[in-house]
Amino acid sequence: MNPGRLDQRIAFTETGYEEDDDGFGVEKEVEFTKAWAELKTLRDRSFYAAAQTNNEDNLQFLIRYRKDIARRDEQGTRMGLRWRNRDYEIVSLTDDDGKKKIITIVVKAVNASIQSEEEQPDEI
Repeated sequence: MNPGRLDQRIAFTETGYEEDDDGFGVEKEVEFTKAWAELKTLRDRSFYAAAQTNNEDNLQFLIRYRKDIARRDEQGTRMGLRWRNRDYEIVSLTDDDGKKKIITIVVKAVNASIQSEEEQPDEI
């Protein structure tokens, strides 16, 4: 892996609880770590599989192997990913070669219909 290609900052999230004003626990996505990643485009079989299921917002990231992320995945912890202020659901998290060097993460957009503030058109 060429470390110069790790030019995308991603954040991993998990469901946590926060106390509201009335003292009740409210579920909230809490960021637990960040990592530098390489964004890969889906090609060949992956691209056609995504196209058949209308998953245009599927992305693939490569990161260096991290024990904390791999351990959470092994324990079945439900994790999400945040990139460029958009939330993504992790579809798969795979140790590519089994040598604990690279993790491939395939994600899909959680709320694709909601645009960020920069993408919204100005009011008329």
